[in-house]
Amino acid sequence: MLSIQNISKLYIENTGLFPISFDILPAQCVVIAGESGSGKTTLLQLLAGKLASDTGNIYLHQQLLPSPDTLLVREYKQIACVPQDFKLLPNHKVWENIVYPIRNWIKSTQIEQLEKLANALDLKDLLYRYPREISGGQQQRTAIAKALANEPDVLLLDEPFNQADMPTKIKLQNTINLLKNEINTSLIIVTHNPQEALHLADEIIVLEKGKIVQKAKPKEIYEKPINAYVAELFGRINYLIDEKNQKKTGIRPENIEISKEKTAFKGMIQRIDYVGSHYQISIKVNNELWEVWTKNNDYSTEKEIFLKIDEKKWIVF
Repeated sequence: MLSIQNISKLYIENTGLFPISFDILPAQCVVIAGESGSGKTTLLQLLAGKLASDTGNIYLHQQLLPSPDTLLVREYKQIACVPQDFKLLPNHKVWENIVYPIRNWIKSTQIEQLEKLANALDLKDLLYRYPREISGGQQQRTAIAKALANEPDVLLLDEPFNQADMPTKIKLQNTINLLKNEINTSLIIVTHNPQEALHLADEIIVLEKGKIVQKAKPKEIYEKPINAYVAELFGRINYLIDEKNQKKTGIRPENIEISKEKTAFKGMIQRIDYVGSHYQISIKVNNELWEVWTKNNDYSTEKEIFLKIDEKKWIVF
């Protein structure tokens, strides 16, 4: 288990990461979410041993990890990291990059591990090429294979699917999940993609201005966000604002239906967009622009309609 206890890293103007604590179980996937500047990258660097924290400690299997300032090489052996720029060895071929972390292993074991990872991450035909000779997505898969070669206890992934097309992304996500269970590796993933976060995570940690604002399972994060900041990170939300009581209430687009009968909510259709799985209908309601999702498009712009809302799905902040 990885245990983070009150670690912090503050920069000028009181920015960075304030003291935070959380635990991660073996083979658990935790997604770190938050807007730019919320502290996600700083947290990954602290966990990877690239940065020394101002306060707190990190424990792996109840053993205190040393401060990076005391290490000859700033990294933790059993915590591997795949940064956004991949950090591949440019003058080494793909296969050499993958086996580099295990170059001191018995040769036969190196070959066995190389074959397993090359097959799993679809790199078999690229092993004798240099990083400059393959695409960004292929470099990303190589970096992931390299990070997994030593079978780390924890794997840190910074935007791991941002260079993959949709079919490759789905396959890569499934492969990483299988491999983490096979070698009992915990995953900590930073992603700006809400669908990826909700799909991959066992638990999501949301950072805002260097602090944890919510830590919960994906379903709770999406359906019961603690505030508007969390709600908006994970999808579209329509607001009903009570100016008198200074309260904000939200409803997700999928929890609204266009009604054939008159209701308390009336609006005017502004725009209709087809996005594959549904139509996104933009509707002006009480001077607010709402979005409603429907399977069928039986409507036209500049048409007045009524909306039926699932009362149990209101989110009150």
